[in-house]
Amino acid sequence: YNEYKSYLRFMDRRCRNVLVLSVTLITLGLVSLSYNYTSPGTYIRLSVARSQELEPLNSFPWDQEKLQQQVQRTFQLLNKTQPEISNWENCGKRWTNTYWFRNISIVFTGIPKSGCSNWIASFVDAEGRIPKKFAGRPAVTFIHGGITSDDRLSHLSKDAHQELRMLEKASKIFSMIILRNPWTRLVSAYRDKISNESKTGPYLKKLSNRLYLKAHPGAPTPPSDPEKPLYPSFNEFVNFIVKKGSGNVHFRPQVDFLCAESWYSYYGALEFSDFHAEEVFHLLKLNSTVTGSYDETSDPRLSKTAIIAKELLNSLPRELAEGYYSMYKWDFLLFNYSNFTDPNFPLPILK
Repeated sequence: YNEYKSYLRFMDRRCRNVLVLSVTLITLGLVSLSYNYTSPGTYIRLSVARSQELEPLNSFPWDQEKLQQQVQRTFQLLNKTQPEISNWENCGKRWTNTYWFRNISIVFTGIPKSGCSNWIASFVDAEGRIPKKFAGRPAVTFIHGGITSDDRLSHLSKDAHQELRMLEKASKIFSMIILRNPWTRLVSAYRDKISNESKTGPYLKKLSNRLYLKAHPGAPTPPSDPEKPLYPSFNEFVNFIVKKGSGNVHFRPQVDFLCAESWYSYYGALEFSDFHAEEVFHLLKLNSTVTGSYDETSDPRLSKTAIIAKELLNSLPRELAEGYYSMYKWDFLLFNYSNFTDPNFPLPILK
């Protein structure tokens, strides 16, 4: 009997120890699920249930009036540190990425790596200006050349700028912009312009070589053949962005492209591009569409793009994640974009 009582006491202690250890491990596991931001420059550990059911997409209402108010509040904060952002006369290089399609009275700011090529192509198509030889080709392969060079605000005469400002003040211009979650934009820039998935020309392949050699000082000189470059890892690429800045047009913060003295008529998110295309062309009574939407799946949260982004982003050291967010915090705030640990990533949270 005494031996049996001793055995029960031993099992009781063992079970309690196992229970305490299990609870500790579960708690640590939940706490260590990467980072989520709560305010500019601030990251905290969050308990994110990965098995949590996703809310339906229609529970993310797209209210233009509320969104414009949110964007304006963000710019009011931004202008305290960068007042030149809201000055039309100082837009400078941002004009290069803003287009005026006169025949359909649309001004569009096209931000690289935010689906701008497909939108620009749709507007040129609505004006009937796409040559037959380009029919069926991906927009990015031809749309940024001579077809649209005269549409860029940077190429307009002083008189044309004055005309545009008068039309804008008279509300006779429909102006719009499409933004993207800065995390997926970062991953897209890496995959398309820097990684071994890149299909671009020698310029960014040379940049890829340069980034690799910076991260690997003892590495041999890359081959002279630009088709066989060396590729930095994703973490090495982000480290370069955080430490050296984002000078290349594909990596610059999205707020750098905005001419915000007069607010845009319409704001959209790449993640809802199909919805925006239908709504915009209905509003403007135009017979066009935007090809090459965010992904083939109807839910951006389940897309291949989002899954790959999560895998890469979860590999980032904390200091790099915080450093990148600090550099691009205004991009996150514009639409209150979700962090990569959020079950609703990469959607904007506009509730």
